[in-house]
Amino acid sequence: MKTRLLLKMLALAALAALPLQLVSAKSDDAASQVSPHAVYAGLGPSFVPGVYVNDVYMSMGSIKRGLGFTAGYEYSVPTSHWSFGVNYVFHQSGGVAKYYPEPTTVSLPIDFYVHNITPVIGGHWEWGKHALRLSGGVGYMYSIAVAELRLSGVGVLEEDEEEDGVSLYLSLEYEYRFSPKMGLFVKAYDVECYDEYDGTEGEWEGIVGYGVSAGLKWHF
Repeated sequence: MKTRLLLKMLALAALAALPLQLVSAKSDDAASQVSPHAVYAGLGPSFVPGVYVNDVYMSMGSIKRGLGFTAGYEYSVPTSHWSFGVNYVFHQSGGVAKYYPEPTTVSLPIDFYVHNITPVIGGHWEWGKHALRLSGGVGYMYSIAVAELRLSGVGVLEEDEEEDGVSLYLSLEYEYRFSPKMGLFVKAYDVECYDEYDGTEGEWEGIVGYGVSAGLKWHF
């Protein structure tokens, strides 16, 4: 595993674990929990700045901004602040990029998709109808950009640019439980996947994305 990726993983793990060391293992409100299991789903805006196709210069515009979907399962350990689970993030965007092959400029329709699934561990703190959760983990990301290049005399050329690999995930969530079984949540999350080091640019290449999601959580 590349050094920078390993260091970032350790940093995120330390960040996620720090608040857990600052609280006791038990609390009165945690002891009263009766529904440690939960599933959730939400939607919101997402942004993936590291989009490229075929390593050529493009004006990507709104293709980097899209719709994000997040869903998952979590288990809150009774009488403690620990939680475990699995989280899935999906990003979809599409639009028209400006492609610059010499000697002309071509419009290039692109559809871009990102899938990320991560086992997560974190902490949860509850007071009354309110809850705060911090989670992080290491998972797997797959992304694909599908482009259609229309050239006179050639027709339609479809190009797929795919990336996948180990990813890092970190999220901060607030929930308002309006009933014993249901709650509304807002979650901010960050997902990163690095595949190789670009010595010319002096930086890592890959996919970095983040977003905000709001939705429903069902406790059982």
